[in-house]
Amino acid sequence: MKKEKKVKAEKHKEKKMMPKAEFLFNVMSLLIIIGLGIYFGSRSIYYYSKHTNASKKEVGTLVEHILEENDPTQDKDGFHQIDDGYLFVGNVENNYVLFSNRLFRILKINKDHTIKLVSENNQTILTLGDVTTYEGSNLEIWLTKKDQIDSSGIFYQSLSDAYNHLVETTYCEGTFKNNKVTCSGKKKKDYVTLLSVEDYLNASSKDGFLNNGTYTWLLGNQDGSFLYMSEDGKIGKASYDEGYGVRAVITLDSHSKYVTGDGTKENPYQIEESNPTKVGKYVQLGNDLYQIYRQDDRLYYLSLSNYLTLNGQEVQVSYDSSTTLFDPRTRGNIAYYLNNTYFYQLPYRDLLQDFFVYTGEISQEMGFSYLNQYQNNTTVKMGLLSIADLKCNADLTDYALSNTTSSVGDIGYLYNRLGILTEENVSAKKHVVPTIAILKTILTQGDGTKENPLKVG
Repeated sequence: MKKEKKVKAEKHKEKKMMPKAEFLFNVMSLLIIIGLGIYFGSRSIYYYSKHTNASKKEVGTLVEHILEENDPTQDKDGFHQIDDGYLFVGNVENNYVLFSNRLFRILKINKDHTIKLVSENNQTILTLGDVTTYEGSNLEIWLTKKDQIDSSGIFYQSLSDAYNHLVETTYCEGTFKNNKVTCSGKKKKDYVTLLSVEDYLNASSKDGFLNNGTYTWLLGNQDGSFLYMSEDGKIGKASYDEGYGVRAVITLDSHSKYVTGDGTKENPYQIEESNPTKVGKYVQLGNDLYQIYRQDDRLYYLSLSNYLTLNGQEVQVSYDSSTTLFDPRTRGNIAYYLNNTYFYQLPYRDLLQDFFVYTGEISQEMGFSYLNQYQNNTTVKMGLLSIADLKCNADLTDYALSNTTSSVGDIGYLYNRLGILTEENVSAKKHVVPTIAILKTILTQGDGTKENPLKVG
């Protein structure tokens, strides 16, 4: 028994306590491990949540839909991925967007998922003006709103709630040489700008979707001259007194909500539009179909969607025998014909409101500034489109404009669907596209499409 107790005593004596320093080290190590786990775990949750929320923001957007429907390719024609986004290149037919009742083509999806668009057709025809650069030209002033310039931003103001739908487009008036564009100096930004020669080249120039068979200004210069695209897609140098088509470039916000469409011309992409504009919508009065080209707080301004007709037959009319002045008081003048002979044939004439036709001179002596047209006006029931007015129907051609070219001249301006501002003697009979104004409140039926135009209730 004594021997057994001795063994137990020896075993009990062999148990040792952990040194204090080692214990503290183990506790600190455990706390550090737990701390690191909490830190990195929380960061993982944070970044996962951030990524998930970012993805949620793009769910249902136009850019998400486009990226899902288009696989990048190395082929000549198609959807190309580049370092700072994606480009539509060559002869593509699935990059149409209907916005503000007008067709656009997608040029580029930027790295931040904003979408750069260009109007499919010329929106008007303008001379550059008495300048050699885009800045300060008729083109810049007509496209984008300048707070210090009255009657600027005609295109910008025709869009649906542009402030909330668009982000600024970055652009540069690059130098074109050896089929390449170089940009020197600081790039600029604006909500609307002009189709650039760089964008034209990126889309395969004359072999791409931007070559639509019309003359169009291109933002860029060569040897001190401004550039344009010709009917066959070639790039040429222009002088300040030449007038060509204006294709507008805008950039949609990345959060623009996709509504419908597959990107084809027959079924273009459409986004959710807040405060949708009526500009571009169709209006039926009697048997005549018009389109809204301008609006203000009280009136819609309409242009006939086809050429002037009487009893189903087109009527071509001389502007005058000797003057380019739009004058409703002078017999033989196109203004007199519209406001008398033609006006009294209309069954809906009682709906037509008085409005101004601006007749200020646009000529070389006046620097070709379209702003000068607002220096004079005449009040009418029926008028003509001016150089500065938005042109809704790209198929109409060779019709007279209301602008005066000279107080003594007999050569007047014509609008040509090829994108050239042409001139011809005022005595020549030409197509006529009348304009009118009506109260906004009387249109209570229809949705404004060509199939279901707005009508008087």
